[in-house]
Amino acid sequence: MKKLRIYIETSAISNLEQPTNPIVQQDMRDLWLQIKDGKYDVIISSVTIGELADIADVGKRDILSSFLDEIDFEFAEYEKHMEQLVKSIIQNEILTDNHIRDCQHLACAIDKKCDCIVTYNMRHMHKITTVKGVRALSILHNGNDIDIVKAETLLDKGDEYDS
Repeated sequence: MKKLRIYIETSAISNLEQPTNPIVQQDMRDLWLQIKDGKYDVIISSVTIGELADIADVGKRDILSSFLDEIDFEFAEYEKHMEQLVKSIIQNEILTDNHIRDCQHLACAIDKKCDCIVTYNMRHMHKITTVKGVRALSILHNGNDIDIVKAETLLDKGDEYDS
């Protein structure tokens, strides 16, 4: 079975060290263990690396950066040709230009033919209009279906949620 290609956005990495939300933190750490075990092909972009570098709290920045040292990932440079995807995202009102970094994340994930984007940016990335718009744009761009998910979506939690 082919591994899923997952794009890890900055908010997901930030939740690896988020004691104020222990459930989300545990889900991300469980996903991280699966990544370390090679279950997924992971894409981390220069946009994500740049956002991590911009974290003002040096201690948190160092902790989050150290998580990247634990895994194998494909580094995706945000490239000039991806700007057309960003423009399409804005023109199609998937996101606005107020969220340019998020548009860049989406463009990288679409361009790299990822199967899903892992994010906890709940305000606008998980909106149904964003999910459907990104999926349609990805299919038009490269024929690839893409989803926007939280870590828990990728975890096999067995029957614990069955009633």
